Order: sequence, then structure tokens, then C-alpha cells
Amino acid sequence: MTRLINWIWLEELLTQAIEGEIRALAALHPEEAFYAFCLEFDAVAASFQLSFGTREDVDRVAASWEGPGDDPPCYRALELNPQYWRYRDQPFQNPGGEWAQAQPILEAIRESVTDDEAEGQAVEFIWLRFEYLVECLVQKLIEREAFQPLKRAPEFIAFAANQHDRLEELEDRLCKLYPNYNRATAEWAEHARPSDVQAELQELFEGEGEQSTGEVRRRVLRRRACQSGKCSRHPSPRTTQRCTFCQRWFCDTCREGHQHPELAGQQPLFAR
Repeated sequence: MTRLINWIWLEELLTQAIEGEIRALAALHPEEAFYAFCLEFDAVAASFQLSFGTREDVDRVAASWEGPGDDPPCYRALELNPQYWRYRDQPFQNPGGEWAQAQPILEAIRESVTDDEAEGQAVEFIWLRFEYLVECLVQKLIEREAFQPLKRAPEFIAFAANQHDRLEELEDRLCKLYPNYNRATAEWAEHARPSDVQAELQELFEGEGEQSTGEVRRRVLRRRACQSGKCSRHPSPRTTQRCTFCQRWFCDTCREGHQHPELAGQQPLFAR
């Protein structure tokens, strides 16, 4: 059975709790310079992890990369991945107080999500509402200048993430928080971004008159042919993928040689 959740009260409790943890970490590491804070979350477990990143952590991993493939990933991909940070999942210094008050509400969320009798739409709403809660928490921490006690790098970001986020989704979230955030990750996606689809549909509807929605969508899909400039074939949309950095589509053959070596090094977090 889905229970009523006081989301506004929960947001205030968690904001105060995280503010206290930030002050506690700053007191424990007064000389450590941090460039990032990540509020890691799991919507199913209704749980949080507080992680803090230093530039030294990322540089060390980038210099000794031993992951899959011969080439290191985008430097930004390492910057946004708390698993490489020394100060990941920091233990709560004050588990009482606001954390204790928030626990019954978080438990109600967990029960609502895992209840076998809960309707699918209700569970999906709770997942989405929990993700929105996390985004609001980060926004409120920024607005309250909660990171002021920390010694911070000249460019500092605070963001939320979960283990299922794709890089593009994570950067979309960062762009909401920081309008001049500089995207610097590249990965392959099979689908167009929702905003791009809407723009293409609008353009076609305005230019083509009384075509059916189905016909317009088919024309949008046909635009997703290989854009490498070297491919004479025009494969179906199912055989092309989009580079999330340059937003161009490539067939399976041309995709093999497509790279962005400039992203292997550190890029400014914000556009100049």
C-alpha cells in the first residue's frame, strides 16, 4: 500500500542533515581542497551516500588507467565518477538529529516502492519524485552556500548521481544546475535526445503541412543516417548510434574510427 509522504518536510530535514555533514568533513580535513561533491542516491532503497572528490584522486586514476580498452576514458568521466574518490560514502558524523527524524519517512518510501501490491504507476511516481527530491537537495545546498566551510578548488561542482546514470543524463542534470557547464564526455547512444526529436518534429510540422504524425516521425528517423562524410551507405536508424559529444550519427563501420582525443585531458568545468 502506497503511503503518504511529506516530501517538503523530508527535503528540509535532509538539507539540514547534509549541511551538518559538510561542516563536519571540513573540520576533519581543513587542508584538503575539494573540487566536487556528489550526493549518490538509490531510489529503490531510498538511501544516500555523501562523496567528496579531490583533483589528486582523478589525476592518479587517469595516470594509471587499467580499465577496459587501451585508451583511458574521457577525463570528465573520471571526474564525475565517485568510485575513484578517496572520500566516497563518508560515514555520517551525526547520525542522530535530522537524519534520525528523516529515517521513518525514508522507510515509508522504501515500503511503498517494494510493496508487491503497489501499482506500477504509483511506484514509478515515487521513483521520479525521489529523484526530484535529490535534485532539489543539491540545488538548496548550493543556494544556502552550504559548501562554504570546505576548502574548494577554483572550479567546484555539486551534483547528484546514481549507479544507473549514463554520462549524458548526468551532464543534463549538471546543465540544469550550472547554465555555463562545459560538456566534456563522449559515449554512444542509440536514441536521439528528447529535445532534438521535439525540435525536428516542430520543424517538419511547420514545413510539411498536413502530414500524419507517423510520416513525420519516419522522416525524422531517416535523418539519422551516417554523418561521417566517408560513408556512402544510408543505413536504417537501428544501425546508427549518436556520439553524445558532437551529436553526430555514425554507422557501425564508421563508428570504430570516431574518437575525441581532446577529451582525454582535463577540460574546464565551465565555459569561459
